[in-house]
Amino acid sequence: MKINIRRSFLLLVLNALLLTMGAPAMADPPTEIPFGPDVFIDVDPCTGDLHEVTIFFDTFVHLGHPNNHVDRAIRTGFTDSGYELFAGNDMFLENNNVFRFKFKDMWRNDDGRMFRARGVVVINFNTGEVQVEKFAVECVGG
Repeated sequence: MKINIRRSFLLLVLNALLLTMGAPAMADPPTEIPFGPDVFIDVDPCTGDLHEVTIFFDTFVHLGHPNNHVDRAIRTGFTDSGYELFAGNDMFLENNNVFRFKFKDMWRNDDGRMFRARGVVVINFNTGEVQVEKFAVECVGG
């Protein structure tokens, strides 16, 4: 389970890094860039059963701000076990070569079960340090 969650999490971070370093300067309003789908097998945290997870990403890039870069992503998705990702979002912030990525996803199915995936990653390009904070996938209802 943790390997698949980490794989998806690393894909999110890589997408954010590509946007941060590879996109040309542009003015607000944000530009939308779709990614996905990301499909992987993971464990349902409410039942312990394996299920296939599919996630789509719509990233909104805000470039052209002096000394920083802000992106926001909205995710949608579903599982083959009946869950729907009804509230998925990220926030990417780069400021003075420090990159912060925060995400929270809420999933639910028709029988009332719900789970949450969340976490914070901070990458300091100045020191090469990577911190993972508050990472969790947990059943929260049903």
